[in-house]
Order: sequence, then C-alpha cells, then structure tokens
Amino acid sequence: MPRQRRLFTIDTEILQALYEYSHQSGDRLDALYDEALRDLLKKKGQPVTLKEALQQSARSVAANDPGPKGRTPKRRSSRKRSKVLCRAADNDQALSVE
Repeated sequence: MPRQRRLFTIDTEILQALYEYSHQSGDRLDALYDEALRDLLKKKGQPVTLKEALQQSARSVAANDPGPKGRTPKRRSSRKRSKVLCRAADNDQALSVE
C-alpha cells in the first residue's frame, strides 16, 4: 500500500510517551502510528483494508431470498369496492369502472 504524508497535531505528552516507547521497543514511530490507527479503526468497527470494506458491505440477505419469517398481515376480504370514474383519452366519454 502506498504511503502518504499527512500533517496532524499530537499532544506533546502523548508524543513524548510515543518517542520513549519507540526507543524502548526498537520500533519506528510511523509503525507505532499505523498500529494505533488500525486498532482504533477496528475498535470503531470501520474497515481497514479494501477486502474488509467489501466484506462488510456485502448483503447478508440476497434480493430474491425470502425475508425473515414472521407474522404476515391479514388481508381484508370484506373491503367495499368503490366506483372509479375515468375519462378516455380519445373522447370525453365517462367510463365507470368497478
């Protein structure tokens, strides 16, 4: 993955602690930044890599699969049908549709 340079500010106390830890552990400072930011993203549930982003965005239920089984709404069988008045486009005769 290509590296990019970004400028951001860090609290002086945290930066001093990171410097001391990098000297004690022998790790480079940018490796510590990468590790800390990856851990933060994982903690917040955000994908770190493209593969993780694609897996997270994949649908859990396919479009043609039936949804979760549950109570289906009852249909009203005694619904009254109302008359609808339509006008034909070709002529001005009123049509009654039931």
